[in-house]
Amino acid sequence: MIWIESFLSVWALIAIRLLAQGHKAGPIVGWVGQVLWVSMWIYTEQYGFILIDVGLGYIYLEAYIKGKKNGQESGTTS
Repeated sequence: MIWIESFLSVWALIAIRLLAQGHKAGPIVGWVGQVLWVSMWIYTEQYGFILIDVGLGYIYLEAYIKGKKNGQESGTTS
């Protein structure tokens, strides 16, 4: 289990880095990582962690939607 948690932790760090740099893939990588975290918490029956990971998943999803809206707006003006 330590290997799965280590892998997901590195995944989360990469997602945060991508998001901070404004990379287009950041929100998607982050959202997928949060889905994997929630899946792991459900599998291991550690339900106390689910709320924070669902909240982080929402933040990544919100960043993705904002990025899509900004991309559409800039695409129509140029």
